[in-house]
Amino acid sequence: MHLEPDNRIHGVRRRLSKVLYIDYLLVLIVSAALGAHVYWLWPPPEHRLDSCDCEPPGQGFGPEDRYLDLKPFPTIGRGFNNQFHEVLFYTYLASATGRQYVYRPFGSSKWTQERLNLSNVIDPTPSLAQHLVCAEKHRVMCPEEEVTNLTVAASGEGMIGRAITIINQHRETRCVRLNTWVLEWNFLSKEPAILLYWEQYSAVVLQQIRWTSEVAGAAQTFLERTSGGPYIALHLRRGDYTNHCGLLHQQRMKFAFWNQLPNLPDPLHIDFDTPTSKEHLQTRCLPTSESIISRLESILESSYKPRGVVPGLYVMHTGAESDVEALRDHFGRRFASYNDSNDRVKSSTRVLVDVEIGRRSDIFIGNGWSTVTSQVVQMRISDGVPYNQTRFW
Repeated sequence: MHLEPDNRIHGVRRRLSKVLYIDYLLVLIVSAALGAHVYWLWPPPEHRLDSCDCEPPGQGFGPEDRYLDLKPFPTIGRGFNNQFHEVLFYTYLASATGRQYVYRPFGSSKWTQERLNLSNVIDPTPSLAQHLVCAEKHRVMCPEEEVTNLTVAASGEGMIGRAITIINQHRETRCVRLNTWVLEWNFLSKEPAILLYWEQYSAVVLQQIRWTSEVAGAAQTFLERTSGGPYIALHLRRGDYTNHCGLLHQQRMKFAFWNQLPNLPDPLHIDFDTPTSKEHLQTRCLPTSESIISRLESILESSYKPRGVVPGLYVMHTGAESDVEALRDHFGRRFASYNDSNDRVKSSTRVLVDVEIGRRSDIFIGNGWSTVTSQVVQMRISDGVPYNQTRFW
């Protein structure tokens, strides 16, 4: 016997299926949202760098966590590497005081408005990451009314040590902010108190960071294209240094940051009160192409010719093509510079590609007043490269 289908029953079934399907979708959406919220607050360690929009968070928010914030200082007039030095050393300062350092995007200067997150630059080990916290998360844990503001005397020797002492006097305070710029780099050039912390800083910070794949990969790819063996890396400051060297003399500035490490060759010995001091500083701050070529030929003759080795030449520079034209003409195909690369990496990140290539070089020669040179120097010395393979003009 043939039975006609009951359209009413089928209609109910279709409506019930649609309701169940919508409910199922809602459950999935809510679950995903809750999961994302939990992930944001307690990210798994291996994804620590990607879980915060502004900066890498630390190990989470436990009841014993303590935070070190620093008053943001103007970036205008301070280059990327000046700021990056501060970021790395403040990480050490947080470690030395048992706290997490509050990171913010950095990199903007008078040359570029580009802002970088720390996750664009480094991939820290877990032991270092426990001293990092994203600024966005910090605002959740440390409302402004719960922040204790601290100030350190802004001049005189031992300012870094005083900062550590004052922070440690508030060990039980969860949220502290240091309102003094303890790494004001003009001061540190004149009074190298920072050198007292080299061994600890190197172990706690430098030996615990790796570049992101963007930085390390760009450096490796470039070297594979241009260098099949050992190479000498030079850092030349041109452009703004044409006038800046005179200002350095006027301000009686000595070498910057880690360029003052005592075991490095070519230290700066200068008496600013003598009539020849300005000329002496100029020859080291802005060497001529002729003096650079002469220095390189001397190194080739003494260090490479006896071994039958012809090294490449890698040049880091900030000037126009005309500033390195003599070097390019003299060394021909051995000359290489990342400035010639068409790699699509951020302008600030390009600086760190330069730093990494300088770091890997057989011999490095840099500008003692430059924080870019100081980045290369600290990496090489922390890596265990012999001191006599890192030189200055």
